[in-house]
Amino acid sequence: MNVSVLLVDDHRMVRTAIKREIKSFSTLDLTFDPIWEADSGIDALHMVETNDPDVVVLDIVMPGMNGVEVCRRIREFNQKVKIMMLTMLQNPDTILDALGAGIDGYLFKMADLDELQKAMENVSKGDNYFSHQITNMLLNRQNRKASNPVGMTLTNREREILNLVISGKTSREIAKHLFISYHTVNEHRKNIGNKLGAKNVAQLIRYSIINNLV
Repeated sequence: MNVSVLLVDDHRMVRTAIKREIKSFSTLDLTFDPIWEADSGIDALHMVETNDPDVVVLDIVMPGMNGVEVCRRIREFNQKVKIMMLTMLQNPDTILDALGAGIDGYLFKMADLDELQKAMENVSKGDNYFSHQITNMLLNRQNRKASNPVGMTLTNREREILNLVISGKTSREIAKHLFISYHTVNEHRKNIGNKLGAKNVAQLIRYSIINNLV
């Protein structure tokens, strides 16, 4: 499978290094090519419209228009493209803003290459990927009482599955971990999404941060 990538960062040397690493992740089953580059939010918007990449890897701090705003603008005309933030920012408010803007992944630049490769593979295949630092932040929160009454309607099993989803587990991995069927996991995930009004993992994480559900 060929996956086209748009890499957006205002530092040329950073783009060059990341581009080289992403190219090195290519295998017989998954090839990252072509990899286009943009050095600003405005250029990124233009290239998404003209080149229609499969994945956008996007920094947040850029002159003129930050990555969160770029993501919002992209989502106004393209719901299909996968968007992953690759940034130094660990501010919870920024993470919440990015989740609300419609990202598919969030990874810190200090991540090792194995995690970057896993993130690129997951997002390219239509899954979400969120840095271990983000999931650990959620799973280690001290206040575990939901401030929103909707959260209290989750069953113990649904809360257990929500924790596993947020920790980055796929439905098949959750099924194996809990010794239940893949179909059962997906039914629970559907019920969790309906109860919390969340359509995807990013929205589940955002809801959980705001309401201390995990």
